Amino acid sequence: MTKEQLIYIFLRKGNMYLSMKSSILKTKELVESSCPNILPEDLKKLREKYTIEEYIRRLTPIIDEMFTIEEMEEIVKFYTIGVGRKIFDPDFLQKVGKIGKNIFLEMESDYLRANAKKKNI
Repeated sequence: MTKEQLIYIFLRKGNMYLSMKSSILKTKELVESSCPNILPEDLKKLREKYTIEEYIRRLTPIIDEMFTIEEMEEIVKFYTIGVGRKIFDPDFLQKVGKIGKNIFLEMESDYLRANAKKKNI
């Protein structure tokens, strides 16, 4: 089995794939809502460029540098069986994702409010 296949198995069986895919989609929505003047053809290209597949493609060389194929097999085994699987529990990941989304929205709001305050001085 190749490292790319092991990475895919790791992400899929560990429920990370859906979480990452969801995060990418939500991030696109947030960015797109703050950029309303993008031409439709450019928006289509950007949506096609930033995908879970692209994330995995960029992640693979980093994992390739760090782990042997045997280590990847051990990682897949750990995270797909028993206690290691808990880290990818969908409820846990949803809570973690919600915190990330909320802090991003709060940060954006605080910055916009601070920016508007300076203009009013």
